[in-house]
Amino acid sequence: MFTEVTQLQVSGHNAARYTANVTYNNVIKLTYVTTFIEGRDLVVIVYAWAGTTNTQQQMTLLEGLADTVLGIS
Repeated sequence: MFTEVTQLQVSGHNAARYTANVTYNNVIKLTYVTTFIEGRDLVVIVYAWAGTTNTQQQMTLLEGLADTVLGIS
């Protein structure tokens, strides 16, 4: 299951983010937060994940990881 793509700003750059819930081998359940950050000459992709049962407690951290990326021109 994927969420809608949301447009946002990350460190002054245009960005887009979506979340996906996945299950591996009917056992491991993960939630991925994927953020695309648009630079002048490149696009940076930040993937962050947590176990689905722990995602709500960790969502602020998962989304905030994109803010820590340095050196995007």
